[in-house]
Amino acid sequence: MRILFTLFTPPFSQTNSTYIDFRTCSEEQYLNYMDWNGSLRKNLAELDGCEVKFVSMSLKNKVFSIFKHGYESIFFPLNRKPNLIRRIKKVYDISELDSDALFSWVKRYNPDVIHIIGSGHRLAKRIVKDNSLNRKVCLWERVELTSKKIKSSEYFLSRNIVMPTEFAAKELRKIYPEKNIYHLPLGVDLEIYKNSTEYRKDFDVISVGGLSKRKQINVVRDIVVKNNLSWIHAGEMIEGKPFFSSLEDILYFRKFRKYLLLSRKREAKFYKHKSGFFSDKEMVELYSRSKILIHPSLAEGAPRAVQEAIACGTPVVVLKDTVPYITNSFSRSCYSHDEFDEVVMELLNNEEKRKNLAIMGRKWLEENHSSTHLCKSVEKINNEIYMSAK
Repeated sequence: MRILFTLFTPPFSQTNSTYIDFRTCSEEQYLNYMDWNGSLRKNLAELDGCEVKFVSMSLKNKVFSIFKHGYESIFFPLNRKPNLIRRIKKVYDISELDSDALFSWVKRYNPDVIHIIGSGHRLAKRIVKDNSLNRKVCLWERVELTSKKIKSSEYFLSRNIVMPTEFAAKELRKIYPEKNIYHLPLGVDLEIYKNSTEYRKDFDVISVGGLSKRKQINVVRDIVVKNNLSWIHAGEMIEGKPFFSSLEDILYFRKFRKYLLLSRKREAKFYKHKSGFFSDKEMVELYSRSKILIHPSLAEGAPRAVQEAIACGTPVVVLKDTVPYITNSFSRSCYSHDEFDEVVMELLNNEEKRKNLAIMGRKWLEENHSSTHLCKSVEKINNEIYMSAK
């Protein structure tokens, strides 16, 4: 069976703590990044009778391949170079990225199953509109369901769609009852993310994500400042008092970040706090050193940080509507941000409770959200698509 994975948000446009530059990374670096998607490709490639390939785009003016993790990754040139929205941080406009070379190759290769990861891309629309490819597509939605997406051609034409939450899957089934709508628990690699006893729990709180309105990191900041907690934040640079003086912020952001682009981490001198961008290996250490992950995000598809923290023995505090599968049997689920402060302090003041939650959380992951579970579920979907497309 020929299984194709696509990535139409190319490596050069990726935002992730693993990468060296602000909003870009090399293709080799991206393939070393073992999130649920990378682990899934690797696991499927190990199955008998499966030929896995991965395609994306590159800023290079040529087609090139990288063989890694048991499969071939092929990168194609763009029809035209994308516009830079923010030049210093290398933020690209990816909404109109296209590659005739990639589309033609997909047609020639004629895979049995095409996994399109993420909606809203020009190339994805071209593939689902093609009569010879359409019936082989499985569209993966990674963020919240919106009325605009529901009406898009990708949703309308795709026969198989994977949604990030059970609620989103149920809502979509009401609109498209004739389609195959799936909800799959995205796996976390339990061999990489595990509780390491070599580290002391010397930070009270860890949080992960950009400083966007959706992520609501200000909720974490307020709890930390109010209760004088030690804090690690991964995914962006924290600025301002009480962590940094105005002069420190001016010198850091105007000099190092804007011109030299050297430093990727900040550590406060007079407050136990660090923030910045960290590798996967560093994140395992940071989760293991933290007592609690606070994840106040208003909307998520598959919150990677939540699963990684639980795998490393760190209980999480989340909004119930955002991460509905989290229960109080192994972490803490709140109805509103107003509950966060009390819940966080209760856990911080009860080490025995945190230890019990850590054990139960890891067990829950092993039984429900491992990368092995995801691979088996996708293998079943692949077989269904293959048989129906014959």
